[in-house]
Amino acid sequence: MLDIDAMMNQLRVQIAEKEEELADLQKLKDTAMARGFYVGLDPTPRSGIQRVKSGGRRQELRDFLSEHGPMKAAEIVQKSGIPKGTVDNLLTQKEHFRNCGEGLWEPVPQENLAAEIIDALGTEGSVD
Repeated sequence: MLDIDAMMNQLRVQIAEKEEELADLQKLKDTAMARGFYVGLDPTPRSGIQRVKSGGRRQELRDFLSEHGPMKAAEIVQKSGIPKGTVDNLLTQKEHFRNCGEGLWEPVPQENLAAEIIDALGTEGSVD
């Protein structure tokens, strides 16, 4: 004979455990995204091309400036195709971009970014 109450209690416990796991995963995702990693696929392809790059537009701008060298915001908009509002917003992120004088912008070197994320994940929670 089935004990419906016992089954329901067991189901509630399992649901609570899964909700805790989801909360931990969300923390990891939020930390990774805050550190410049895009987690998942961009659901809105631009110009028929699906962007999957880490960091989304931020990484796109970092790659562009790394390849083309420092330049002014207006020139970035004109040559990269990234919208002006997006460029203006991204350039305020001092941990990713810096003004190297005369209005020229360049990416901040991030050789240790992976180590920073691992450290952050270790201090902000873990998933067992």
